[in-house]
Amino acid sequence: MDKLLKKSLRAAVFCLAVILGGFPLPGYSRPQSIPSPSFDVVFSRPAVQKGGAVCYVFRSPEGIWSIASSQASPDQPAAALLRLDAEYDDLRVIGDTGGRLWLAGEERTAAGGMIRIGRLENRAFGDSRLIGVPDGWNDGMDLCFPGSADPWIAWRHRSDKVDEILVEDTASGRRWRITPGGTSALSPPRICPDARGGLWVLWTGRVGGDYVVAGRYYNGFFWSEETRIAQNGERPCLQLDAALGKDGILRAAWSAYDGNFYKIRTAACRNGGWSEVRTLSDDAETEGYPRLVDLDNGTPAVVWVSSDISNSRILAAIFDDRRPVEPFIVSENAGSLPFEAVGTDKGLFLIDENSAGRRFEFLQTGLLRNRPYSGEKEKNDLRPQTSRPAGSAAVASLSESKYVGFGDSITFGYMYSQEHPELGYIPRLDVRLDAVFGPTDVINEGIPGELTPHGLGRIDTVLSDSMARYILVMEGTNDVKIIRDPIEVAIYNLGQICKHSLAAGTMPILSTVIPRNDWIWNYLKYRARHNTLNAGIRALPLALVIPFVDMETAFLNAGGAAKLISDGVHPNEEGYVVMTNTWYAGVRALPFRPTDLRIRVKGRVAAWDSPFFQRRLQNDSAYGSVSVARQSGCFLSWQANPKTADISSLKGYRIYRKKRGEGAEKFVRIGEVSVICAFLDRNVTTTDAFDYVVTAVAKSGVEGARSETVSNY
Repeated sequence: MDKLLKKSLRAAVFCLAVILGGFPLPGYSRPQSIPSPSFDVVFSRPAVQKGGAVCYVFRSPEGIWSIASSQASPDQPAAALLRLDAEYDDLRVIGDTGGRLWLAGEERTAAGGMIRIGRLENRAFGDSRLIGVPDGWNDGMDLCFPGSADPWIAWRHRSDKVDEILVEDTASGRRWRITPGGTSALSPPRICPDARGGLWVLWTGRVGGDYVVAGRYYNGFFWSEETRIAQNGERPCLQLDAALGKDGILRAAWSAYDGNFYKIRTAACRNGGWSEVRTLSDDAETEGYPRLVDLDNGTPAVVWVSSDISNSRILAAIFDDRRPVEPFIVSENAGSLPFEAVGTDKGLFLIDENSAGRRFEFLQTGLLRNRPYSGEKEKNDLRPQTSRPAGSAAVASLSESKYVGFGDSITFGYMYSQEHPELGYIPRLDVRLDAVFGPTDVINEGIPGELTPHGLGRIDTVLSDSMARYILVMEGTNDVKIIRDPIEVAIYNLGQICKHSLAAGTMPILSTVIPRNDWIWNYLKYRARHNTLNAGIRALPLALVIPFVDMETAFLNAGGAAKLISDGVHPNEEGYVVMTNTWYAGVRALPFRPTDLRIRVKGRVAAWDSPFFQRRLQNDSAYGSVSVARQSGCFLSWQANPKTADISSLKGYRIYRKKRGEGAEKFVRIGEVSVICAFLDRNVTTTDAFDYVVTAVAKSGVEGARSETVSNY
């Protein structure tokens, strides 16, 4: 069926209901059941006891914490409910040097959160204590047992006033602030012993505008000055892990943005000094959540998640300073993020969550290393190859009738925790734009569960595949709940998504994320992350001068989450109608590129009295003729794009010129008009060869796409 016929049939079915009142799309049945709000299933990093048993704690969808152990059966860890008398977040089990297990977790309070630690006794905290600063949140704890019965603890303390890493020796009660003033955007710290009997506290943060991986060393008496293990400029580095291997070498691994993708980087500490930073792979994939482990033969390795546009998988690599790292496949399909892994004498113990529930397995090192991974091969097999033109040809060939909806499950179309793309905003917006613009494509590029680093990793492919002039960006809802990742980095990622779009000639319209009323909204820390995210999103359009819609405000004005959200996170049908209307208003307000650009070259001009000169930009402006006496040069005229809903919304037009034969990047703005759709370029001779383009500029300052190019020869 050809495209025009397909759209005509679809418009006949949908158009009346969608345009005239936001009624449900005919022909589709509403989901009838409304499941109870549920918690995200999370699990701690596993701990290994003497004898090889693996233990970890996990939270069920009902919000109940349990502990699982492989003692009874390696293939089916037995689970038992924990006996807790408070609500906890980020609960974990940690083994000490004597083989005993400890519990540690963030205990929620009315004002924020404190950290409770204690030995695990009878499935509960034993001899526990609260640690932290009462003002704000204390989270991201890590424990270390440097030869004593009581642990050292490092954690992150955040409030309206400070953003810091603290360390405490619980045996003596001594406490230190590790980070310098002005540090922000911190990932949780790691505290590790080294082979010399001291300990390191490592963290990622931003100091003076630069993202760094840093650490300080304690030799038993004094703390060293800050050591910069890595500096990544304005590009984030996060998700730090560190561990002392059985070979006596302390290693650190983290995820760092390289300008295109987040990649795993590592460094090693020998004799107190840190090695050069090493990037594990150069595949065109997003990599994150590294976990340092010792495999069953004592070999140190790093395990991480690697994602391309088609799939996510868990990979691993052996540390070897003598030859390049060769990744191998641990799991073909990664479930939820992040996963967890630990090395044991029986093999690599892996745990993650997919649609079937928790999954766990012991994997033998020998078998894993026989499953090499070739990122280039996977990419060629799974990702469609495109033939996008290069440079200015690519920008010129973008389709003015294509719009991409880019985001997570809310963009894809979820309702009542089930897939319903046919009821989402994408088909509804397609119908409305068809009705006013003619045949239009709104392309669904929503990926359920996506985080902003993965959106950033696939944006270039989406832009190349779609060849669309406009992209509607709403993402970050899932980042709010990943408490270990700084929300500032999610804002950075969204800014980069918009910058990549602009560089490709595609105009982004950025949106705030919608309100929510799931379990996260009941806790101040997560609510603060949501509010910080939307505040950052609202600032980005001002900095980047791009179009913006405030979806959160639109939802609040239409009844809020209680009325418009189906399952705590995803809209109901009425909510998707609000999304459609909001995106539609954003599209209609775009400064569409001028049409019918023409050029006339005159050596001497007596006067022009032309409708092009008479056309005013303001609806209430008086008409009049314009005379250009005894002038020579190139005379340009154009028309406002008929897609522009309100011509008075435009500030004016900008005119650009370059020499014939130069690249598109050589266009220089030579003028701006605010009243007429015409311009005389006097500053040229009639013998020079030039190219010209014109853009429309909204009163908000947003500049639209360039017109077709015209030349004087």
